[in-house]
Amino acid sequence: RGESFGFEKLDYYTGGVKEDEIIIIAGDTGIGKTAFVRQLAYNLLSKDTRVCWISLEMPPLRVLEQFVENHLRASYHINGVLQHSEETYR
Repeated sequence: RGESFGFEKLDYYTGGVKEDEIIIIAGDTGIGKTAFVRQLAYNLLSKDTRVCWISLEMPPLRVLEQFVENHLRASYHINGVLQHSEETYR
């Protein structure tokens, strides 16, 4: 068995992610691919599993920004420097 994806049913059917495995997620527009993959990658990164994310829809800085938001559960903006949004405290 491989490392858990963090999704019980997915782990059950796939046996988890194995070392040196490449996973490609594809589907129609608007079905939640990005949100799913972001959570999946976050789960794996939380366990020190290496992840390579290649997005054809978002620039790398936006992907990083979403990971920061996911981790901190707050709104952050990255413009060369990490800046905290005042809206987080409202």
